[in-house]
Amino acid sequence: MYEMYPQSWAVADARPHDAERPRRRPRKAHSVLPAVIARQLEGPGPRLPG
Repeated sequence: MYEMYPQSWAVADARPHDAERPRRRPRKAHSVLPAVIARQLEGPGPRLPG
């Protein structure tokens, strides 16, 4: 079906993909440190037997 309309392929290829477009709003820098990283920075602590 698409072979009948080659011009539609050209229009679709000319549009930028979502990954290539810049974000509407840049990501905000979070001041909160993720718990996983905070645990690694603390060092080995008491662990629950499991």
